[in-house]
Amino acid sequence: DIKAAGAADVNNLGIYRYAPSIGKWLYVGGNFDAARDMMSIDNADGGRYAVIENPKMAELAFCDIDTSWAQLYIRSLCYAGFIDGYLEDGARYYKPKNEVTRGEFVKLLASAIGLSTEGADASVFADSDSIPTWAAPYAAAAYNAGWFAGVKTERGAEARLSERITRQDAMALVYRVFFDGKPASGTIGFGDSSEV
Repeated sequence: DIKAAGAADVNNLGIYRYAPSIGKWLYVGGNFDAARDMMSIDNADGGRYAVIENPKMAELAFCDIDTSWAQLYIRSLCYAGFIDGYLEDGARYYKPKNEVTRGEFVKLLASAIGLSTEGADASVFADSDSIPTWAAPYAAAAYNAGWFAGVKTERGAEARLSERITRQDAMALVYRVFFDGKPASGTIGFGDSSEV
C-alpha cells in the first residue's frame, strides 16, 4: 500500500515501478481505497514504486482493451509514451488482435531508450517512399544508431515497416538495443532455436 494524498483526480492515479534499464517509471496498475487514501496492487516484486497522478490517463484510454489479457501491459507502454494506438472517429484504439509491424516495433524500442529522432532522414532506405510518415523518423534514427539496418535487397536496404515483425527479428532488435556489446551471462535454450 502506498499513500495517495493530494491528488486532483483519483481516476488519474496509478502505481508505477521504476525500470532502471530504461530510466523510466512504468505503470503497473493500482486500486484506490478512498477510505484509507491509499493505492495498492496485488503483486509487487522488489524495486521502487510510486503513486503518480497522470492527467492524460483518460485521454490515453483505449476503447478496445478492456477484455484483453494484455490490458495492463498495453496501458503501461502507452502511459510511458512507447505506443500510441490508432485514433479513429475521435476514439483511441489499440487493436490488440493485430499483428505488430516492423515500424511499430522500431518505434516502441526507439521510444523506450529515448532515441532522438531530430534530423533523422529515412531516405537511407530504398523503400523510403512507402514508409508511413509517423514511422520514418524512428526508423531513420534507429538506422543511424546502428541497430536497425532493414532488409538487404537488390535496390538497397529496405525498411519494410508495414510488414509484420517476426519473433526472430523482434528479438534481434531487442538484443542489439539492450545487450549488444555487453558480456553474456549464460545461455538460454529454445525448442525452436534450430529454426532461427
